[in-house]
Amino acid sequence: MEICHHPFPMLSEVASCYRITIVGGSIPELCNGRLYNTCCVFGSDEKLKAKHRKIHLFDIDIPGDISYKESDLFAAGD
Repeated sequence: MEICHHPFPMLSEVASCYRITIVGGSIPELCNGRLYNTCCVFGSDEKLKAKHRKIHLFDIDIPGDISYKESDLFAAGD
């Protein structure tokens, strides 16, 4: 069973209030002890219509210049 802590309630409420569909992305989602880079779609009925957890995380290492590893913070989605 997934135990997730969603930071998305505000998005679903706004979608309902304005009777629109909202796509909210690049939101950290904690689920089963792992942090995911998540995008959600909410309909005007406040219901979650779709959810995507980023699969291909951005990692770059240019010696002597820049190093960034999204995978140090986020888990890859499924």
